[in-house]
Amino acid sequence: MILSDKICGGALPGLGSITILHLLKSRNAIPEIPERRAHGKRDNDGRLNYCCAPGCVIGCLNRHTAADGHVFSAPEESEVKAAMAHCFGMMVEGERADTALALSKRGMALGLNTTEFVYTAAMYMELNGETPSSEKLMELIGEIERGSITGRLLGSGTVVIGSLYRDNASVQQRITKPANTNDSAHRLDLGKLYPELSEIDDLDMLYRQIYLLENMGICIFSAFALINRKEALETIASLYGNVTGNAVSVVQLLNYAVECLDNELQMVRSNSASGVKQSIPEFVKVLYRYFGE
Repeated sequence: MILSDKICGGALPGLGSITILHLLKSRNAIPEIPERRAHGKRDNDGRLNYCCAPGCVIGCLNRHTAADGHVFSAPEESEVKAAMAHCFGMMVEGERADTALALSKRGMALGLNTTEFVYTAAMYMELNGETPSSEKLMELIGEIERGSITGRLLGSGTVVIGSLYRDNASVQQRITKPANTNDSAHRLDLGKLYPELSEIDDLDMLYRQIYLLENMGICIFSAFALINRKEALETIASLYGNVTGNAVSVVQLLNYAVECLDNELQMVRSNSASGVKQSIPEFVKVLYRYFGE
């Protein structure tokens, strides 16, 4: 299920999670990957990537080993390289890797979101009719270091450049949308998989399923392939029963998940000196968009 999913089996290993944050505005906006898992190479035990967990079937570039043997020093470096591949596909593999390393180091020193910079630089070069190259990218990040007008424009991200071209629909579509920190503002459409849970709010159901995956030790990035799929949920319940010897239903697991969520909230309340503030993980906001109406 995970490998056959367009996001988990294609976009995440091909572009990375930060790039997905930029590109995935809805379930209809899945970026196309020319050749699935074209990057990287398998080692002796069959793994494609050195990821968060050995044997991960997704390999979403959180820790990736390139085909040339270069091990990225930080997750962002691999994300920067993936963003460059998406924006400047004509750049050769070795050039992208070297430039990604140099850009990441300079971006980190500047406190810059280097992945966002790559998208901004791509937009800037296209609007100026310039041919992208590693030298040009390094020149543009140098403008940010110098604090020039061009540098301040690039450092402000795609939103500011987009504001200068409000009538250009193509530019507007490429603007990085700010994340909504208010989860109640999102309208989801998960459907009603189980009659016993038909009264449950869709947002609550999303969190129950996310927490169920977490309880089972399943990475949240697999959520695109597993959440709101009856076959996946039934398989998880079956796996739990086979491992523990205690048969359970999906409804029981989802109800247990909400107990865990409630206990966590109570713990936060009892240990908070300034009031309860629920933190919404950045990647969950992508799921809001993906499972939105």
